[in-house]
Amino acid sequence: MSKSIEIGILLDYYGSLLSKTQYNIADMYYNQDLSLSEISEITGITRQGIHDNVKRTEVLLLEFEDKLKMKHTYEKVRSLSCDILDILDDLPVKDCEKLSQINNLVNKIIERSED
Repeated sequence: MSKSIEIGILLDYYGSLLSKTQYNIADMYYNQDLSLSEISEITGITRQGIHDNVKRTEVLLLEFEDKLKMKHTYEKVRSLSCDILDILDDLPVKDCEKLSQINNLVNKIIERSED
């Protein structure tokens, strides 16, 4: 996965922990794919200031993930949930109702982890 995509994903997880300015600049750079010059024109901050802000924000987001591991936890829960669904699909049908209930619960876990 490219660094820009990785940082964009981390921005989704930890964006609310950033200042409004940090978030807006990172969003324009990583999600909207604007250049440093374009962001500079929009915000009135120098191009160098935008560059410094992007780099500092990148370091912060990586530190948040290193400490909080929200992205890692989501990926692990999703992977394990998918493994459970695969196992359920392979089980011989003995109690359709219970298998269906388990399947529904695992799908709810996946859905909630994506919120």
